[in-house]
Amino acid sequence: MKTDKKSQIVNDANRFAIETIRDPAYPLRLLAKVIMVSMETVKIVDELNEIEFFHEYQVN
Repeated sequence: MKTDKKSQIVNDANRFAIETIRDPAYPLRLLAKVIMVSMETVKIVDELNEIEFFHEYQVN
């Protein structure tokens, strides 16, 4: 939680989740989704590297 000195606006993700989205677990679920997307991206990039490797060394 952080309060801006000039505007006195409070930046609190937990309060936002409760007041706006009405779900106190929202920040945690959002973090879990970001981690899942990152893990899937790593898998896709690894598969692309394998495809390029086999394509480069194909014998005709």
